[in-house]
Amino acid sequence: MPTFQIICLANSIKRGGRCIAGLKTDGSGWLRPVSRKDDGTLDLPDYILDNYQEPQLFDIIEIECTHPSPEIHQPENWVISQKRWKFVGRPTRQMLRDVVNPEIQRNVLSSELFGNHSDRVDYELMQQNPVQKSLAFIKPTRIIWNIKEDAEGRKKYRVEFYLHNSRYNLSVTDPNWRAALENLPHGSNYAANNVAQTNQGDIFLFTVSLGEPFQPNRQNKSFCYKLVAAVINATQLVNQLK
Repeated sequence: MPTFQIICLANSIKRGGRCIAGLKTDGSGWLRPVSRKDDGTLDLPDYILDNYQEPQLFDIIEIECTHPSPEIHQPENWVISQKRWKFVGRPTRQMLRDVVNPEIQRNVLSSELFGNHSDRVDYELMQQNPVQKSLAFIKPTRIIWNIKEDAEGRKKYRVEFYLHNSRYNLSVTDPNWRAALENLPHGSNYAANNVAQTNQGDIFLFTVSLGEPFQPNRQNKSFCYKLVAAVINATQLVNQLK
């Protein structure tokens, strides 16, 4: 069965489990390992590593898969085998330059994410024209974190940012970053560097993913929403690497 090594660039919340994705270390693009569930959600036994830790952002992990399982909205999907994932190590700065930086550069001059400037993609349109990719690694600017409560008192975490010259407002599904925002008062906006363990001038990178088809209330069609699946403080990361 095929085995892949990826640099983990997302370990995000998904329907009670996780969605994990990364760039393959051989430079051949994205991989999203999925379970055999209808929506591909990974449970803890699926993604726990051989060192009994969860994958962390920028871990290099080795994953055995059984077969590709591309979806209209997620062409990068591969079904995992039952073999436990292996922790390989952490990338060097040279590996980041060779594997990760080209992905950032591909998006640096484009203002579109997955074909438009909205926070969602029409699923019916995707059935006619499947997306070429459902994962992007971007360098946003003018970042503002937004915390609100819904009618049932649950906190909702969103982030406003610009990509090139387009403004986005997307939901945040990175569990670590949601935890960092959790204790801040709702109803307020926070600049990028006003969250714990960040410093003025830190540079941030986002992994943006397309979620599963969802039909909002009072709508007669389904959409795949764009989600900020990982928030990376690039300044802190580089300081940790060789």
